[in-house]
Amino acid sequence: MTFEASPRKALRIRVGRLLDGTVRPALNDAAILVVDDRIAAVGPHASVAAPEDARILHLPDSTALPGLIDAHVHVAMPPTIDPLGSMHAESDDDLVVRGTAASERM
Repeated sequence: MTFEASPRKALRIRVGRLLDGTVRPALNDAAILVVDDRIAAVGPHASVAAPEDARILHLPDSTALPGLIDAHVHVAMPPTIDPLGSMHAESDDDLVVRGTAASERM
């Protein structure tokens, strides 16, 4: 049996402004490097690596806040006409499984 290494996924996002969540002022002309769905580097555009295999997004009019997520999400709510009724009819275990799967996709 042979295993092939899966290629890494790299994404470099260049933004007009970056807020790092500290008390420091916004950083102008910044970049974020994401490797395999993890933030690998954040900082001034010139200081963040640009790997040859990275997909590049240039968003000069955008402001980024790396790591920010939508914390108000109904991960277990099904896309049905009556989601609350559907949830009420399911077991807690079923709701946990659906919520876990939806969280992983997000």
